[in-house]
Amino acid sequence: MRNRVVAVLLLTLVFLGVVISKIDFEAVRVSLGGVRWLHMAPVVLLYLSTHIARSIRLQALFAQRLTLRDVFSINGVGFLAINTIPARLGELVRPYLLKEKHDVPLGASIAAILVERILDFAMLLLLLLSVSFLVDLPSHGIQVGGSEVDIVSLGQKLAGTFLALGIVGGGFAVLASQRVAAWLRGWRRMPGLASFGAGLVERFDEALRWLWRNPSKAVVAILGTVFVWGTTLVAVALVLSSFPEIAVDWRIVLVTWTFTLTGMTFIPTAGFFGVYEACCAGALMLQGVDEGPAMACAVVLHLGQFTYLAVVGLICLAAEGVSLRSAVSGSWGALEEER
Repeated sequence: MRNRVVAVLLLTLVFLGVVISKIDFEAVRVSLGGVRWLHMAPVVLLYLSTHIARSIRLQALFAQRLTLRDVFSINGVGFLAINTIPARLGELVRPYLLKEKHDVPLGASIAAILVERILDFAMLLLLLLSVSFLVDLPSHGIQVGGSEVDIVSLGQKLAGTFLALGIVGGGFAVLASQRVAAWLRGWRRMPGLASFGAGLVERFDEALRWLWRNPSKAVVAILGTVFVWGTTLVAVALVLSSFPEIAVDWRIVLVTWTFTLTGMTFIPTAGFFGVYEACCAGALMLQGVDEGPAMACAVVLHLGQFTYLAVVGLICLAAEGVSLRSAVSGSWGALEEER
């Protein structure tokens, strides 16, 4: 785990170094001087509505009854951890808090979050396909980490692969969960890990069957996903339109957020710093925006999202009565106990 953290921190430093070395600070300063800051004020409400929608979606994925306030608070802590702790070590914070605060089995919450991730990968793939079919982009890619990357093609392949694995894994879990669980429990080499895997397969099967028996919950989860990414696109549009140098239409919003989201998904640097700015500014420059406004917009967009998550996360930490460090260490301790 320590090696993984070090590797991610080094990757983050590399991306930050490349991005900082290419910034024309004077051009960025001039661009920031012309920003219509009040124009982007509604973005805070859009981010809040997105967070509520994420909480409603996760709430719908549990058979166990949880209040929206409880899920909202745990999501706040979880997304703070995901966005600040390197190597995605914060991914288990939500399952841990759900177990500690509301007695939700660890396997059940991990299974619900896996379904959540499948829905997000489906939306990412839809965005990537929309960019391919609806927007004419230059044949060359964008500069990411010093290399030219065709991020649409790469993102489609990776998102399609992960989505296919999720769908196949979900179908396999439903059709053969008992046999897979029995086989894992009979595995002698790593009995603790095998037993945990068997339990996770069974919980994933239960989560999918719960959605099948309760189609209204599945509809809520799907509509919640659409709402999350729809409001995010509107928020991105508001931030872009606050820069006088950027001529905003639906194409530039779609391409900018799709490129940025793809980079964040598949190159998870600490806090997404470096890769966020590289992909966001690269997407804007690919569409004819000058480097100064492109980088200024990328920084404002990222810091705005990060600040919102940090403020909400810290409020939710206080509400839950935990520290971020104890939540992260406790989550990995809980995983070890399960294994």
